[in-house]
Amino acid sequence: MLTYAELQNSEIKELMNFLTENKRELLKLRLSAKSGQLKANHKIKNIKKYVAQISTALNSKKIKSN
Repeated sequence: MLTYAELQNSEIKELMNFLTENKRELLKLRLSAKSGQLKANHKIKNIKKYVAQISTALNSKKIKSN
């Protein structure tokens, strides 16, 4: 995982890729949590937080480019 400062320095295409990858990972974690296979529930919180950071960095990039 990249820090927020590193995310801000990334390109928009990279951020879009990070966002889709992490949303897929979040979906997998949620499904495994519902089925009772996930032992480390804190991973869901960490991925949600990272997705929010990526979204924020992406939105700030889009605003600056316009």
